[in-house]
Order: sequence, then C-alpha cells, then structure tokens
Amino acid sequence: MKVISFIVFLIISANGLFAQTRDFGIWTNLSLGKKVNNRLDFTLTESVRFDENATQLAQHLTSLTASFKITKKLSVSSTLRYAQKFKYDKSINLKSRFQIGFLYKVRIKNLGINLEERFQSQLTNVKRVDNWEIPSNYMRTRITVKYDFKKKIEPFFSTELFYNVGVNFDNLRSRLGFSYEIDKFQSFKVFYMIDKEFNVKNPSTNYILGLGYKFSF
Repeated sequence: MKVISFIVFLIISANGLFAQTRDFGIWTNLSLGKKVNNRLDFTLTESVRFDENATQLAQHLTSLTASFKITKKLSVSSTLRYAQKFKYDKSINLKSRFQIGFLYKVRIKNLGINLEERFQSQLTNVKRVDNWEIPSNYMRTRITVKYDFKKKIEPFFSTELFYNVGVNFDNLRSRLGFSYEIDKFQSFKVFYMIDKEFNVKNPSTNYILGLGYKFSF
C-alpha cells in the first residue's frame, strides 16, 4: 500500500506541471439498478454534465451496464454508452462507447480496496465525419479505497489513470467523496474530482462536483 500511495503521489505531483486551462463543472446522474440474482445485475444510468463554471450544458449520457460476479472478490462488467456532447458553436458531437472491465475487491478490516481495469472503445459522429470508423481506445486503471463505519455512510478516495492505447498516458482523475445508503433500495453519492490532462495539446484541469442517486430493486 505504501508503494501504491507513493506512485500515485508522484503521478499527481508531476501531472500538475502540464495543466494549462482550468474549469469547474457539475456531473449529475440518476441510476436504476435491477438485481437478477446473486451474481448478475443491470444498471441503467442517465447523466447530465455542465462545464464553463457549471453554467453551460456540456454532455448528456445514457449508459447500460451488466455486472457478473465471478467469485466473491472478482467480477466482470460490460457497458454500452451513448453520449451527446454540446460544443460552443452549438453543434453536437454524438459518441457511442463500448466498455468491458474487471473489478477485484480486497478487504482489510474496515478498509475496502477495489482494483479495477477497464478497456473502452469509442466512436465519434458515426457516418457524419470521414474518420468515424477509427475508434478511440483506452485502458483505464482505477484504485479505490473505502472505509466502512458499519453505518450508512461510506467515505472513499479513488485515482484513475488513462492510457491511450498505442500512444501514451494522457489523463488522471482523483476523487474524494462519500456514498450514503438511504434504505435498502436507495442510495446517493457525492464526490469532488480533479480531472487532469497531460501529454496532449492544450491540456486542461477540471474541478468537478459529482452528485448521484440510485434506486435498486
């Protein structure tokens, strides 16, 4: 754990040298979860994101995720996502994404550690631009640390590194927040995220407030 923490610290520190533009945004999502059995569940999520200091609508996203528990500690998930990205010139970029990932959970007393590795492939403006058939492929590695108070509230910290397949690492996201279980059907999540780009032209740093609500049945 000390080695992982040190590596994350170095990445965050070095990353700050490259950021140029800054913005504040708000990400909101509403999720509906259905548990089929003890191994399989589905989640439908509608998300709305704002940028330009949370004054302009930036994206609307719809995603469907299927998760399957292989063992008590290991699970696999697959996500289909459709997004509308609203540009400053009033045009709209349409994006479709496929994602598959593995999640491994470790428990040390009240501390939960989630290790997640995901692959995503995204197409932009299908049949609307000449290069729409060329997907953007990323590997995403995320580490999440949670603390269980044995109560309804659960604080967490996560850091996620993006690798543009065949190119380089170009994005780092660090989140600090908490989830709260209202009852056995409802929960909500609040987080603050620093989203940093690097190794790209005109890199940016975005500060995001995230708000989420989920109903499961």
